[in-house]
Amino acid sequence: MTTTTTTNGDTANAAAEAAEGADGAAGNINSITTTDAAAADEPVSEEITQKLFHIFISYRVRTDAELAEKLCDKLQSLSILNEQRDIRIRCFLDKQNLTQGEDFEAEFMAGLTGSCLFLPLVSEECLRSMLNLRDGGEDNVIREWETAVAMRAKREIDIIPILVGSFETTADGLRLYKRFSAFWFANEIPPVLISNSPTNTTAKDTVSSLFRLQGIFLNPSELSDKITAIINRFSTDVWPKYRPFWANQEDLGAEPVYTCVQCFKDFTRSTNADGSCRFHLTDGPKPEWSSEYACCGSADPEMGCTRNKHRAKHHNDYQYGQRIVWMASIRNYTDRSEALAELYVGDDSLFSWSIGRDAVVEVGRTVGSRDFADKLYIYGNVRGHTWFNVFAKDEMGTADDKKPIFRLSHFSGVWAEANWLVFDGEVSGVRLSCGSATSLNPRVCRIRFAWPEHTDGEGPREVFTEYEDTPVFGELPLSPSTNHTLPKTEILVAGPTLVLPSPRKRDTNLPVWSSPGCPLRLKVSNVEVRHHSYTDRDFFHVDAVVINSSSEVSSVLDARAFAKLRGDDSDPPLIFPDIPPPDEDEDETWVTLTRSWLTVNGTEAKGEAPPAPPPVPLQPVAPIVRPGFRPIIPPPPIYRPVKVEAPGLPLVVPANGGLAMSFKAAVPTRRYGGKNVGTTWLNFSWIGMKTRSPVLLDLELEDASGRTFGGMAEFVLPKVKLNAPEPDTEFWLPCDELDRFDRSLLQITSKNVLSEFRSSTDPSSPRNSDYPVFRLRCVTFSVVICVGHLRNMANEAVRVRANTPHNKVQAQGGEHAAFVDVSKFVFPDSGTVGSLRLRAVALVDLRRKVVYALRFEIANASMHAVGYYPVPVYGDALIDAPRAAETGVPPADVDAAAVEADVRWSVPGPPKVWSPDGVQEGVEGITQSTAPVAPRVTFDKDG
Repeated sequence: MTTTTTTNGDTANAAAEAAEGADGAAGNINSITTTDAAAADEPVSEEITQKLFHIFISYRVRTDAELAEKLCDKLQSLSILNEQRDIRIRCFLDKQNLTQGEDFEAEFMAGLTGSCLFLPLVSEECLRSMLNLRDGGEDNVIREWETAVAMRAKREIDIIPILVGSFETTADGLRLYKRFSAFWFANEIPPVLISNSPTNTTAKDTVSSLFRLQGIFLNPSELSDKITAIINRFSTDVWPKYRPFWANQEDLGAEPVYTCVQCFKDFTRSTNADGSCRFHLTDGPKPEWSSEYACCGSADPEMGCTRNKHRAKHHNDYQYGQRIVWMASIRNYTDRSEALAELYVGDDSLFSWSIGRDAVVEVGRTVGSRDFADKLYIYGNVRGHTWFNVFAKDEMGTADDKKPIFRLSHFSGVWAEANWLVFDGEVSGVRLSCGSATSLNPRVCRIRFAWPEHTDGEGPREVFTEYEDTPVFGELPLSPSTNHTLPKTEILVAGPTLVLPSPRKRDTNLPVWSSPGCPLRLKVSNVEVRHHSYTDRDFFHVDAVVINSSSEVSSVLDARAFAKLRGDDSDPPLIFPDIPPPDEDEDETWVTLTRSWLTVNGTEAKGEAPPAPPPVPLQPVAPIVRPGFRPIIPPPPIYRPVKVEAPGLPLVVPANGGLAMSFKAAVPTRRYGGKNVGTTWLNFSWIGMKTRSPVLLDLELEDASGRTFGGMAEFVLPKVKLNAPEPDTEFWLPCDELDRFDRSLLQITSKNVLSEFRSSTDPSSPRNSDYPVFRLRCVTFSVVICVGHLRNMANEAVRVRANTPHNKVQAQGGEHAAFVDVSKFVFPDSGTVGSLRLRAVALVDLRRKVVYALRFEIANASMHAVGYYPVPVYGDALIDAPRAAETGVPPADVDAAAVEADVRWSVPGPPKVWSPDGVQEGVEGITQSTAPVAPRVTFDKDG
């Protein structure tokens, strides 16, 4: 029989909840009126059969099997209330308790007569299947109900019908709960006798008798509160009557109780059957990630997806979630444990960003005052498969140094192992070892420890630790007299570099004007321009003051704006981009500024005005033409009163006073390109930057009499500071973005990168795959390239070389040199960072097993740059550098011309990358002349 149990303290908690929430539980029990409710208080029969089960669950397999199993598991996880000791609920469920090959009818009838409480699951679908019963037909559910009703009449069992509701799907697709209401079935079920009826009672009478009993309405998706009600009723009303008839009275004695480490439920030896423990394979759900267990998708900790026996001590026989929690609760806290030695190795044949730790083995001690303190712990991990255990001092006497403490291995060839070191018959230390398919020798560490004479809770002390200093991958160093060669040109550039405009101060002496007889004039105080890339517009903002020199109040009714490029001798020559003519269906968003004035549509003006005078009727005026400016076509005659309550026009200008106003004019920039510039707002005029010219804005305002006045404002080019390499940069490649007027940098440094390396007790850590070599930065992307990454590249070169034709091998530098695209080892997202496209090619000396240089490319829609970075000495070559002269192996170099001939197509689309003959090719959308590529392009750090 399968049983389940609860965690420590759950019995008391369940009893407390039952006592504190008695009223609530009663409220959750929806009772049916019964005429013999007092029968529960009457004594049971003296000839009652001995009881083997607390609860018998009756259900129809076709309709309620899943609910029955859930109910059984929930009930068996709880204890009987008000008992001095923990007595678990034992349920009879045919799926768990019937024996294959035995008479199932005799077994379930024995289980029914040997139970204290009968729980029939009554659902509408269960009853519907009874409508077609015929005399002499078979229905095991009716047989169970009929037997239970008869036993109840003899006071040999109690019955609590579980009235199961259902779910309906609405037209909108909503799933709604429908409470059980199928009592009418009692009148529809035919009055027939089933085959071998135990009491000759018709099916109709049996169902009617069941419906007369007090039941519990149950929502299948909400079991918790009804489980409490069932346990409360069983513990209070049912169990006291049948306890004296419990078959195994010794079960009620003082049998030892253990707590299962897998499910945290208590158990006894007698009840610990196969499948009695139900647990999850993974640890509890993380609320910030998911509310479900990763192993099965369930959110219920009590409904584990795996069954086995209860275990009182943590073990490594199979995986279970609480072991992960227990292990982490020790290793992850410095106040609970201290690592004494750690060893790890990487599988350098496979790429992984968690490089170098494919196999890990560690030994340490537990500290503190907890029950697991003052012990030795050993941990192993191979590709996510872990082993962990703790050992007390008195457990060391039975240690066997001829068998490993553990050995973990993976089909890829990665493995880890731990063995006891024994001296004079006593354990004196541990030997740790690990390796991979690509490691020449296993990593080995021996640690000796000793326990203090008097226990202080701090565990064993390290005596000494010894690491075997053997090559791991086999990188060979170079002698001081030899070196690898690189192409003479370290940086090659294709496409135009960014030429920044010459900034100057804004011209504040621009003309202002007024038409004859107009008392108003405009004084510009401040200007600002910003480009909005999503709407393709330059927004010109002007703060100004309207001055009224008259003794009468005046009004501003309308505002207009005109824009043009300044393009005079005070600024660089204008650049007019090659703008295609607009199509016939294109609207006003296609505009081009020149030296002539262009009307700006949609100009806005705002200001704060004093109380307005009475409305004044307006008269039409004649068109006005200003010398030197584009003719203005006035609007039709306007007759409207002045409105002062609105924040915009019209506005009132007080007599002999002024009115502060702000103007905003939007000029479309769609014809100048600039899509996908990567930033919503830019603090300059897009048109100004593209044409290298300040923009003039002429504001024209109209008063109540139709007279005009205005003035000009200039928006100069800003000072743009390009990105510069950081102080510790050793190598960098520029890539200018003409559209964004920005420079992106690919930067490399090997300085101070070691400080980011995790602390290790292994003095030979430069051999480890996760030992850092250099850091690469590009825009927001940053990555530390470790020894393991370079070993991945070398292995990739070996695989590629094996498939390279012989004639091409000779052209690339011979048998001992190769190059390979290693972008996936360096850059994320296939070498795309924002608008940049990146690529890396490794130059590999196969004989020395080292990557001696990396060829980097960086490109965007405007520019393309190529550069070679000499990789510092790393790995085994760094450790064995003092013996470099003894190797006698000359370097093998890749032919640079072969590299350029093979990878010059690497960045697809515009720009056309530089060609080997050193001639720039045109960049799409930008007019430029071709010029030879310089041997070296020098950029100052200020751009």
